Amino acid sequence: MEFGPLGFSLPAAIGAKLARPHQPVAAFTGDGSFLFSLQELSTAVQEKIQVLVFVFNDSCYGSVARFQRTRYGRTIGTDIVNPDFVALAQGFGAQGFRCHNVLQLPTLVDRAFSYEGPTVVEIPIETDWVG
Repeated sequence: MEFGPLGFSLPAAIGAKLARPHQPVAAFTGDGSFLFSLQELSTAVQEKIQVLVFVFNDSCYGSVARFQRTRYGRTIGTDIVNPDFVALAQGFGAQGFRCHNVLQLPTLVDRAFSYEGPTVVEIPIETDWVG
């Protein structure tokens, strides 16, 4: 079972950080879900809210695709065209990084939690898991 509310992770992370300002806060979201509320990066930048957002990019609404494949044996309307999430984060004034190797994660997490504001880490993933 998936945790399905699209666009929930970033606003929830911002709220969690405001509720517990001294605790590190990270959000984990898919690319499609992130696109539903990415404008909240503006709020996080403006208010200097230190949240780390991991965006798993498979260029697909993965949960919807998995449901369609399971139920109907095919997918329709689940592939999406994404922006460059690193450039998008930087365009809002946040930090943005792309992680191609798990060994990069400790350094990226350290950089995120030493930065006064939000950080987006895009993690490209394969769509083979959807099948």
